[in-house]
Amino acid sequence: MTTEQSASAVQRKLAAATSGKQTGERTALRALRLGLARAATAVCDLPVAVIGATQRRADSDDVADYIRDDWLLLLLDGPGGQIGAMLFCPDSIASLIQHQTMGAVSGGTDNGRPFTETDAAMVAPLVDGMLQRASDLVQVAADVRCLTAYRFGARSEDARSLALTLEADQYRVFELSLDFAGGIAQGNACLILPEPPEPEKPKTRSKSGPCLNDAIGGANAELQAVICRMRIPLAELSAMSPGDVVPLSMGRFDKTELLAISGQPVTSGQLGQAGGFRAVRLAGFVPQLAAIPDDFDLTLDLPAPVSEPVLNSIDIESSVLSELEPDTKTEPLSSSVDEDALFAGLSEDEVVLEISELAGLDLTDPADESEKETSDS
Repeated sequence: MTTEQSASAVQRKLAAATSGKQTGERTALRALRLGLARAATAVCDLPVAVIGATQRRADSDDVADYIRDDWLLLLLDGPGGQIGAMLFCPDSIASLIQHQTMGAVSGGTDNGRPFTETDAAMVAPLVDGMLQRASDLVQVAADVRCLTAYRFGARSEDARSLALTLEADQYRVFELSLDFAGGIAQGNACLILPEPPEPEKPKTRSKSGPCLNDAIGGANAELQAVICRMRIPLAELSAMSPGDVVPLSMGRFDKTELLAISGQPVTSGQLGQAGGFRAVRLAGFVPQLAAIPDDFDLTLDLPAPVSEPVLNSIDIESSVLSELEPDTKTEPLSSSVDEDALFAGLSEDEVVLEISELAGLDLTDPADESEKETSDS
């Protein structure tokens, strides 16, 4: 074992020994002390006190060091098919048998007597009572998993058979020093239980590949904000160049319209700014939208309108309408003169002369004018 492994093992032992003290919860050692004392009183009517207790962790290869052939070896059935063991020294078995057969503990041992199935059956109620009470008393989560649901199973023939039966990777070894009948006899016991596995964490969705929800939720949704709509002649539009300014004098910032990429209206809102960026406060309902930030401000830092705009939407639209539509406000010319009555009774030459005079035309022949001047002279 390397230095790092040794230090790690010591840290685990210290953590296990002090975890209950730090949290104020009842640990496995305290639960076993109380459980054995209460079980002995309830089952055997025998005062038994645990005067010493230690807890160690051992690998499957090292657990055999705690198994002795001259002890009573008991197999314990646990949850999920796990197997533990409970061992009693000859002095402890002698005290228990003396109390149950003679009604009192006299001390001494059965010098080298092999243990039988009868010995195991007489001790089994005490083992079950101790394990049941200890599992009810323990409060540390890891110790609860370690002590819960174990009970007496059978007697093991020898240490080798028991060591081969214990197949878990890690074990907890609880060594207990016992006092019988107020100091008349002492003995030892050893409890070997598999280290419980860590509880399974809730299963989470695998991140090995993208899912449909991630693909859709991460897709870009392009929206266009329309502040106002205007008309301009096609000739004016074609003549526009970069740098030309079209003032939005008729725009309504509180009626900004949001369009999808297809041109379909989505909702409307009010143009403003939030966090130093242009923003739109939505007026309609759009599912799964983020909350409006507290710093949303309706004031916009927009450029001032130019003094001489290149294009004026109102003038342009008026000029277009004047070219395309008739002026319905101008009344047509009217006359009270009856043209048929005016020219009635005149000869063809007189009609020509009258029309010429109305039109301001001079139909006098220059030759006639010269003859008139001669006659006058």
